[in-house]
Amino acid sequence: MNTITQDMKFRQTLIEYSLKYGVTKAAIRYKTNRQYVYRWRKRYDGTIHSLADKSHKPHSHPNQHTESELKLISDMRRRNPNDGLVVFWVKLRQRKYSRYRYVEAFEEHSSYSSAIFLEHMLKAFKFPVECVQTDNGAEFTKRLCPGKATPTMFENQLKKHGIEHKLIRPYTPRHNGKVERSHRKDNEYFYVRTPYSNN
Repeated sequence: MNTITQDMKFRQTLIEYSLKYGVTKAAIRYKTNRQYVYRWRKRYDGTIHSLADKSHKPHSHPNQHTESELKLISDMRRRNPNDGLVVFWVKLRQRKYSRYRYVEAFEEHSSYSSAIFLEHMLKAFKFPVECVQTDNGAEFTKRLCPGKATPTMFENQLKKHGIEHKLIRPYTPRHNGKVERSHRKDNEYFYVRTPYSNN
């Protein structure tokens, strides 16, 4: 360790003073106690680096992984090196009354992918879509973004197809309750089950 901190310099000065004038006088002068001076004198070997703080990391932890768990994790990472590195953003449209759903996953979270999703969804739905309700995410609208609120690609696609865009109140996911419940069900059925789990 090459870094010399203020604490290390303070301790060195304290020790040098205590060697010259005694521990009690050093403790009084540097406004500390004698035990502190003795502790650092015992550790001091003549170099300033011996006065560095030691790691406060515990030697063990009640919830730490066992060796067999660490080996299992290592084996899984070797077998699936890219697992978890790609995030898929799942987009969902659900018909209000029939609960008919269209779900698609994208690698990016943008207005462009939302517009592509809208096109795919309109082809998949066999009925006319009059209104789309979304949250206030930047992939849907720039309404809450600082600066001029220009229409996003997604909003332009909605306008092109004559579809009304209904936005829920900011930070109120309960207004989109059916979709939130659908996300929860998807989480129970798909996302918690990894290819190597026992579930």
